[in-house]
Amino acid sequence: MKKIDALLVFLLFFLIAISGCIEKSAKHIPPKCSLHALPSSGSAPLVVTFTLNASDKDGYITLWKFDADGDGLIDYNGTENELPKKIYYPYTRGGEYYPKLIVIDNDGLISNRSIHIHVCKQPLLKARPLEGYAPLKVTVYANLSDLNWNVSYWSIDFNGDGIPDYSGKNLSINLSHTYQKAGLHGIDFTVVGDCGGITTSVTIYVKNKEGNVPPYCSLEAIPSYGIAPLAVNFSIKGYDGDGYIVSWKLDVENDGIAEFNGSGSSANEQYTYEKAGTYIANLTVTDNKGATGFCHCKIVVNEKASKNHKARKENQSVLNYFKISSGASAILTKAFASIKWSFPGMINECNPFPYSPCNISFK
Repeated sequence: MKKIDALLVFLLFFLIAISGCIEKSAKHIPPKCSLHALPSSGSAPLVVTFTLNASDKDGYITLWKFDADGDGLIDYNGTENELPKKIYYPYTRGGEYYPKLIVIDNDGLISNRSIHIHVCKQPLLKARPLEGYAPLKVTVYANLSDLNWNVSYWSIDFNGDGIPDYSGKNLSINLSHTYQKAGLHGIDFTVVGDCGGITTSVTIYVKNKEGNVPPYCSLEAIPSYGIAPLAVNFSIKGYDGDGYIVSWKLDVENDGIAEFNGSGSSANEQYTYEKAGTYIANLTVTDNKGATGFCHCKIVVNEKASKNHKARKENQSVLNYFKISSGASAILTKAFASIKWSFPGMINECNPFPYSPCNISFK
């Protein structure tokens, strides 16, 4: 009996040891993921290239999610096979952002990575009045204390000759300048600090009480930033208070050569930027008495997206900057009936791939 009891005790300890080993070997390992951003700081609009990676030592990734601006809403998601190595995301407003990558493996275990993106706020210059008769006294105001970056100094150029008329280091600005001649006058406001140098402009329209009033114009680019090749639609408008617009010309690459020209006070043109870079499009309008007005806009073109991510986005149908609540319906075009939109991860908003039309696939 003693031998039997000893044998039973041995078997009991043996079974406990084996079960411990089994339990230990059955313990699952969480997945791993990494998230990198380049650049991680800069001024708006800032296009950030995110590099994503995920792996699972004892299984595979079943789902990944990416919240690009840290607002709790998922902007991109998919399976491991759909995980793009790079995502390009635009930050159009200054602020602090905390994008987050979440991965889930086949055992239901979760890992995540979050990083910090610092987008510098644009300095704002206010001017009053924006138009009037010569001589016109204009007062400008600025408060730089609400910027999320340190300011070293600022300068203001009232007459557009490239030479600052005023400069300083104080964060509160209140200055005046009197314009004696009629025409369009641009005020360039440059702020320099740990975000580099950022320039914003304000246009003042000064009229003559007698004689010809120079025309003025507006130029809008849609989209104004994106990934090459970028097709941009230009909306052209000219205004003349005491006559009419005779002609206009548009130089889309700021090389002194007008790619488009025409007559009348409004037009729409399209141009495709094939290469990455920052472009200034210049519009010139001429009135019936030979006076001219000028305006411009900036277009930022970035490098192409990775093939995998681009292919994933090109499988979708075009719908530009479309927002709709889950379960609602919308008319796309005259050729389509209304659709109901409800699929995971995109309940509140269809997130456009950076600077291009927002796309939705439906069958």
